[in-house]
Amino acid sequence: MGNTLTLKCPNCGERSEQRVTKTSPVHWHTPSQKRQSLGFGEYRERERQCGSCGHKFSTVEMESDAFFGTIQTLEAVQRALAELVTGNEVNALVARCTPIAILIGAVFGGEVDPACLRQLDVSQLRAMIEGARKALSMLEPDERNCMIDFFGLGSVEGFEKDPSAPVDPDTKLVVLLHKMKHPSRSRLLRSSYSLVDPERPKEAVS
Repeated sequence: MGNTLTLKCPNCGERSEQRVTKTSPVHWHTPSQKRQSLGFGEYRERERQCGSCGHKFSTVEMESDAFFGTIQTLEAVQRALAELVTGNEVNALVARCTPIAILIGAVFGGEVDPACLRQLDVSQLRAMIEGARKALSMLEPDERNCMIDFFGLGSVEGFEKDPSAPVDPDTKLVVLLHKMKHPSRSRLLRSSYSLVDPERPKEAVS
């Protein structure tokens, strides 16, 4: 009781001597088994009073090895969570890119390997989606609707059909693919094609 420690007061923000007014429990407290599994060691709580404003607040005292061990455990959990989030994002993007890869192969008249999508990173997958979206936006609304139907893109975000442009049943896929080969559209797809074409060397999406 009466021990002081210079630290910042959470109330007034002043760095001053914060005196201990109460220690609870007097002896070290053993955390629950669940907390021990996270690295928490024995600890005790100390009530302190700010030397500047008189505000009372609590601090916790614990063994340094246990404290730093807890930090390492939490960092490992954060890394694992980040990897899980990234993995889920990749899975969702691969699902969205699979019909786009088939579309790109049809435009360039070559075989595509959708399995290659698993080797791409998030930025490459997003670039593939954005390139296809821009390329299709350069078609007439009814033609774009046809391409969305032909390649099953309706469930992919950003490829919603235009309800004001009914699909012409006489529209031929071969005609639309020929239009997609125009440089103004094909340039948006070419770098992505190199990523799913098993016969061509891999290159980054620009």
